[in-house]
Amino acid sequence: MNKFVASLIIFALFIPFSSWGQGKPNYVGQWYQHTSQGKTPVKSEAFQADRSDYPRTKKYNLKGNIRQLNSIMNTKPELLNLVVPYGDKIYTLNLAKVDVIASDFSVKTDKGNGNHKSGVQYRGIVDGHPDQLASLSLTPTDKSAVFSTPEGNFEISKAGSGFAVYNTVEMELPAITPTKTFTTL
Repeated sequence: MNKFVASLIIFALFIPFSSWGQGKPNYVGQWYQHTSQGKTPVKSEAFQADRSDYPRTKKYNLKGNIRQLNSIMNTKPELLNLVVPYGDKIYTLNLAKVDVIASDFSVKTDKGNGNHKSGVQYRGIVDGHPDQLASLSLTPTDKSAVFSTPEGNFEISKAGSGFAVYNTVEMELPAITPTKTFTTL
């Protein structure tokens, strides 16, 4: 009996480590491949490279075609291939529409029912690689995306009258300067 209990304890302790280093499955990549199978995505080149001061800013400026982005937001295609320039590279975000808000979601205020426009959200992969993830959110007030490749994590966000894309690995964090130290009595 003691050998059985000891074997059971050793077995129970060994199980968590038996898959150590194998990594977790990429459910988004698998989901995208399943969702897009046999379907043709809409291609969008809504972002074009613009003049940038990359050596100083560590970001690339983009011209965003707001009409095209709003068209995507309003027509909500099931699949979307969004082309994103980054320096001398071009990334294609292979995206599928997702519903992140319940169909019966509503906004109620003290003045009655409110109007809520959630836009459209997408998730998917980068350049056909199921291990590289991407996400896009288009709303009336915000248009942004994030994607991840072996080179780093990239963000696209509004910057002035255009957009900017940058690799978070290359961005310097602002220096934190302590201003005052408080002591307790």
